[in-house]
Amino acid sequence: MCYNIYAAEKYVLNGYNVALFDWRGFGESDYFEINPDYLFYCEFLFDYEAVINTINKLPETKQDHIGLFDFSTGAYFSFAAAYQNPKVKCFIGRALMTNFDDFLHLLYSIYPEKEGIIVPNNYPEKLCPINIADSLKNR
Repeated sequence: MCYNIYAAEKYVLNGYNVALFDWRGFGESDYFEINPDYLFYCEFLFDYEAVINTINKLPETKQDHIGLFDFSTGAYFSFAAAYQNPKVKCFIGRALMTNFDDFLHLLYSIYPEKEGIIVPNNYPEKLCPINIADSLKNR
């Protein structure tokens, strides 16, 4: 969350409402055991859905006009959340991977010591950005 505080400040200063949150197991959130060998946890998608639905109910939120901003793994989840939730109208991301195979190949070529990173086998392949990008046009 702290990495985005400066970007959040710029949005707030330009009249936008901003919400920042920690994934389960990080920061001030409830305990959730994190295995450093896991690339991510599918539970983070549920966290994102809960945050979007909660924010959409707030009186200061323009209903069904939520934008998401993040980078790296957060961008990956933001992209999937934008695809799954029609309340999301804007996605801004950086360092977004296209799919696991391409990402892992690049990761291992740069950081060979990372070989063995675990990709959850229950993550829906249909949510890979390369598979859903076209469906987000003109939302």
